[in-house]
Formats: sequence, C-alpha cells, structure tokens
Amino acid sequence: EGLRGFAGVRRRFEVRGRVGGIVVVDDYAHHPTEVAATLAAAALGHGGRVVAVFQPHRFTRTAAVGIELGQALAGAQHAFVTDVYAAGETPIPGVTGRVVADAASAAGVATTYVPRRAELAQTVADAVHPGDLVLLMGAGDITLVADEITPLLAARS
Repeated sequence: EGLRGFAGVRRRFEVRGRVGGIVVVDDYAHHPTEVAATLAAAALGHGGRVVAVFQPHRFTRTAAVGIELGQALAGAQHAFVTDVYAAGETPIPGVTGRVVADAASAAGVATTYVPRRAELAQTVADAVHPGDLVLLMGAGDITLVADEITPLLAARS
C-alpha cells in the first residue's frame, strides 16, 4: 500500500517534463560512478537518444576527477557540458567545464561545451528532437534548467 503512493526521491531520475515527445529528467549525479550508472539506466529504459546535460560540481572535484566525469558521459549520444558550479570554492586556474567536455569528446561522445549556464537551456532546446531524453545531471544549479527548457520546448511544439 505504501509503495503505491511513493513518488520517488527528488532529483533522482526525477521526470520534470514531457513536451513535444521530449522527456526532461533531473538527477543529482555528480560523481563519475553516479553519472555512468544514471546514463546506463536511462539507456535501458528509453528507446530514443539520451542527451546528457552536465554541470561539474566544485573546482577541487573537477580537478580530481574531471577526465573520469567526461569518460562517464560516454553513455550518452550527445553531451552538453557547462562550467563548474563553485559551491563556494575559489576557482582553480585551468579547471573549467572544458576539462570534462574535452574528456567526453575524446571518449567518442558528440559534445558541446556551453560555458555560461544561462545559455544552456536555449542551446539544448535548439538541439533536441522528439524521442530524446534530456538528462540533467549535477549537484549545482543545473536543476533550474528543467524549468527553463520546458517552455522553450513547448514554444516550438
């Protein structure tokens, strides 16, 4: 009885919208293992293209595992990577979302680096098609993209 009413856990493969044949999902994944597992689950449960939209979290983490994060995005057919969500940290020279994007590209993923998070929703909306699953991942403000992209997708439907 209790499971019937369980709506799931916020930000864990949370469906945030279905617009024009495109599904928008938000997930807190921000570690390489989580990113790879979330993409694998998406591929199993979705018949169309999986489009990853990833925001690295913290400069120290990106410096430590940025390449692994990019490699973990190999489970997507296309990856959009934005810049690091600082979470109060001071930037580290040379550590940006480009580290992750370059690693994803080297792993064979079609990758688009969008350094300004404010431009992310429009850039992704312009690139996706009916049948796609847009999977937002990260521990920062990437979750806001779900509410930004949905009206953009609706406007073109």
